[in-house]
Amino acid sequence: MKFLHLMQSKMQSTDFNFSVIADRECGTTSFAQTNGITHKIIDVRNNEQYDLSNSLDEFKPEIIFTTIHKIISTDVLNTYGQQMVNLHYSLLPLHAGVIGMKGVQSATANRDTLLGVTTHKVTSELDAGPIIMQSHFQNPNNLELSVKASFRIGCLQMWSILRDQNESGVVMKDSNSDLVEDLVVHHSRAVSPLPEFVNDFFWSQLSTL
Repeated sequence: MKFLHLMQSKMQSTDFNFSVIADRECGTTSFAQTNGITHKIIDVRNNEQYDLSNSLDEFKPEIIFTTIHKIISTDVLNTYGQQMVNLHYSLLPLHAGVIGMKGVQSATANRDTLLGVTTHKVTSELDAGPIIMQSHFQNPNNLELSVKASFRIGCLQMWSILRDQNESGVVMKDSNSDLVEDLVVHHSRAVSPLPEFVNDFFWSQLSTL
């Protein structure tokens, strides 16, 4: 969310707008409130997840990035499953079911040869939906470097999916390899280049948000 917020402010564009739906007050909702981002806190404890369904009906999103730590109900998936994308910090199916950067930690602790990031469609089966994109890099045996690289790759994947979703004829990179944090990263499909302003200063700004 902070990445998208900074991108939008740098671009000074209304090409995309985003909102936040959360199941509790947290750092995300605090940031949203402080920065004027539309947000809503809902109850997802019932099996049918009526609040989630009603909120999605209200916001009418074209694409939904999920980070919820709960299986999405069948009713919600039947209506919005095609728009739902999950960003997972491992090379699925490896380290499925772990949350956030714990995927990177698990892969590093396991001494996996390759580390990476996966974006996939959301289904009723945990972290098992059809894969949209995977990116991998050689394990540098440095957890801090791996986490930084994985985060930036996740932002790149999210940006590529957004551009692909919202722009016809978007220009994609010719090469499926990239250099991120001095690591050679290979992508399973072409990615949309980040704007030139996404440089070291951009990432340092993002880290202070």
